[in-house]
Amino acid sequence: MIQFLVALSAFLILHVVPTRAGIRGRLVAMMGETAYRAIYSLLSLALIAWVIVATLQAPRLDLWYPKAWHFTFAILLMPWSVALLRAA
Repeated sequence: MIQFLVALSAFLILHVVPTRAGIRGRLVAMMGETAYRAIYSLLSLALIAWVIVATLQAPRLDLWYPKAWHFTFAILLMPWSVALLRAA
């Protein structure tokens, strides 16, 4: 669980820090726009991969045990949810 919290915190910090007090502007001035975007994208991908791996390794507590029809019901509702999302 600690690994998950650290990974999620790192991901959130990566996305919050550049928005504060012109940090992004200074980084872009130092590296250039293309290099900044490339490094930021690679860091984001690496951190989201870490969050996914940490999520899969975290201990799990089932609040309820789904029945087989729950999965079928969810799949049948997906076209409706996509249509509503597009309409929004």
